[in-house]
Amino acid sequence: MLTAAPGSLSFPSTIQGSTSASQTVTISNTGTTTATVSGVSVSGPFAQTNNCGSIAVGGSCTATVSFTPTAGGTNTGTLTVNSNANNNPFTVALSGTGIGSGTNLSTLPGTTLAASSTQSGFPATSANDANTSTYWESSDGAAYPQTLTANFGTQYPLGSVTLDLPPATAWSTRTETLSVLGSNNGSSWTTLVPSAGYTFNPATGNTVSINLPSGANYQYLQLSFTGNTGWTAAQISEFQVFPSTGGGGNPTATLSASPTSLSFGNQTDGTTSAAQTVTISNTGNAAASISSISAAAPFNETNTCGSSLAAGASCTASVTFSPSSAGSASGSLTVNSNAK
Repeated sequence: MLTAAPGSLSFPSTIQGSTSASQTVTISNTGTTTATVSGVSVSGPFAQTNNCGSIAVGGSCTATVSFTPTAGGTNTGTLTVNSNANNNPFTVALSGTGIGSGTNLSTLPGTTLAASSTQSGFPATSANDANTSTYWESSDGAAYPQTLTANFGTQYPLGSVTLDLPPATAWSTRTETLSVLGSNNGSSWTTLVPSAGYTFNPATGNTVSINLPSGANYQYLQLSFTGNTGWTAAQISEFQVFPSTGGGGNPTATLSASPTSLSFGNQTDGTTSAAQTVTISNTGNAAASISSISAAAPFNETNTCGSSLAAGASCTASVTFSPSSAGSASGSLTVNSNAK
């Protein structure tokens, strides 16, 4: 009998056409005879690799699954293991959320809004509650600039912003002056759209849209207000942010190594060489999720990489050579990640 841990996989929200970080399922044989696996497959927008073959009683193997959504919204699939087990075929449910061009990133689970100031009763959270009748307002009469910042929890390619004010006829036409900034650490900001006046007119829905420049891949997006002709504070009822999808707009992690090969020379059997260092760099524009780093025997490695390597960052792997027999030996340092 086969079992799996976890019993299902749920992937985080992923931009349509890009690939998520991988997740691993451990498939165990809890029966009384050896299980022979004849095939492992996935359905839906998922991919897998596995090391499953013959699973001894009490033994296990692993399947590593990734998610590449082809459409926005909920995506589902199944990991299927075919074998001679008495519960054949054995399946694991797969699910994930695809982010399409019409997905409002501000309403995704995990997105938070923060404001530089808030008038009592008009919190920042009113600007992503999908209700245009409620709104955020900065402290009345407070000095400008006033800011409203979305933190998506992870880096996304950003395409455009749509801002709303309440549609009630009591709201007169007003112009708010603001700029749009992006950041990946919440402290260092890049101006994406310079300061300009945007007119909200109740007759046309009290809404404005702002296109963001190509390549705007950020975790944080900030509106910085310096004026409002209709009130002595910044006001926004919905801060909608839409991703850039297709046309190369998706952020991608790309890993490189320096040097690309190591030579250890002669080493006495049963001894260990001095360590040599490989620098692993992320030359892409998105964080690389690293699932494992390994070196094939008779080589060993330790590393400083952790589970994620930010865009533009680097880490190191220290490799040693421990031959157990005479003659030449070769091997590979392998980094498993979501990098392209």
